[in-house]
Amino acid sequence: MKLSYCAAIVSLMLAGCATNSMNDTYVNKAKSDIKAYKTLKSIESLVIKASSDEDLSEAQLKKLKERICDKADSDSLKNTPEATYMRAQCKNEIEVTIQSKYEACKLFKKAAESSNFYSKEVQSQAMYSTGNCYVNGGFSTNQTLAFNWFKKSADLELAKAQSEVGYQLYWGQGVKKDMERALYWFRQAATQHDTQAQLYLGKYYYFGHIHPQNKSQAFYWFQKAANKGDREAQYRLGESYRYSEGIKRDDLKSAYWFKEAAKQGHLKSGFITAKNYHYGNGTEKDLAKAFYWYKKVAEQDYEEAYLYVAEAYRLSEGTDKNFALALKWYLKAANGRDGFAEYQLGKLYYLGQGATQNSEKAIMWLNQAKESGNREARKLLNEIENL
Repeated sequence: MKLSYCAAIVSLMLAGCATNSMNDTYVNKAKSDIKAYKTLKSIESLVIKASSDEDLSEAQLKKLKERICDKADSDSLKNTPEATYMRAQCKNEIEVTIQSKYEACKLFKKAAESSNFYSKEVQSQAMYSTGNCYVNGGFSTNQTLAFNWFKKSADLELAKAQSEVGYQLYWGQGVKKDMERALYWFRQAATQHDTQAQLYLGKYYYFGHIHPQNKSQAFYWFQKAANKGDREAQYRLGESYRYSEGIKRDDLKSAYWFKEAAKQGHLKSGFITAKNYHYGNGTEKDLAKAFYWYKKVAEQDYEEAYLYVAEAYRLSEGTDKNFALALKWYLKAANGRDGFAEYQLGKLYYLGQGATQNSEKAIMWLNQAKESGNREARKLLNEIENL
């Protein structure tokens, strides 16, 4: 029975959530079995090396993980749910294939279903990981089963599980939508500093869910989540500073937070960052940086950016003039029925810029632009007709 302490600490080290006090407890319990104790200590030394040596390459780190998992799979650490969870962690960490993910999920579930845990922390992690398998792969997607496992883990006070329970209740995924119950679980998780829960508490205050709208409280929670790297919270801080929502307007801070969110792939923030550089809002005016961000989000199908990329190529703003590329991006913008893009396409085809001169295509696009309400297109059509 005392081997479970040894297995639990190894599992926790792999999960990255062990503390020194817990280490001491499990090590003392494991000392009654010398073989298990020696295995634990050798794993512990490898974990310390992996976490403390900043000069290790990715290949060296992977090799260390493999050694840790080989030792963790030894006979002296088997036959407990903690060890089963540990082996699942190793499959997730080392093998990283569809089959290994499925095998890992089976082990997570086997561990989670056990009633013989000696560590509540590992038990809650196993339950959470099982729920995650039904949401993010490993098992076929089943939001109801995911919710059930997250709830079991949340009842054992695992913060990220509490946050997931709140999330599923908030959106009605796998369970009937219940904003009030969701709020309860988000509060539980937020008291344990869960980032997603802090973001959603901000949303409750921002939109006035359940309790009255309070932009200052919304800002408070968004800031907590943003400082821990949540990109949506960073975007919402940018909005708060931009529109003086719960905080005094500050264009510099607004631009900063939009860019932080943009660097993490938040497309709307990337577009706003481009416009900030384009027009000098909260930052220096820099057309090259503006073009970089316009193009970055446009290439990820952020439609509002298409026209700006086309204009940059046509006018040589932040990049070299290139009519062919301008035409390409005007075409993408025109597919969204942008009258200005349609007009520019007509003009490019009429002048033979970026493509072979083609009066038929020019007139077609100019007529579309006219129908979209573009006055310049109407003028150019009249000129062409009077030639």
